[in-house]
Amino acid sequence: QQHGTESLPSVEWEDLQGPALLVWNDSVFSEKDLKGIQQLGLGNKRTDAESIGMYGIGFNVVYHLTDCPSFISDGTTLCVLDPHCRYVPGANVLKPGRRYDK
Repeated sequence: QQHGTESLPSVEWEDLQGPALLVWNDSVFSEKDLKGIQQLGLGNKRTDAESIGMYGIGFNVVYHLTDCPSFISDGTTLCVLDPHCRYVPGANVLKPGRRYDK
């Protein structure tokens, strides 16, 4: 799917408008999940045997498909991860992405 470019946060996002792969489920990321996802390749669930993604790869597999994954959680939070600091305004090595809350 190709998305429009009329109402983007910045012109850098034009390259991110498609084609796109959409994956959906009805789970909501907790604050702990959101912090863990930001720690590229580290994982924060290795000691939690009851947790999904406990082996430390989980969400990080998306980097096999895209350089700049994004997701919406609970319909109120948009997270855009930009480890190459190419698309998200203000992204840097220490904070390579942005969280947008409704």
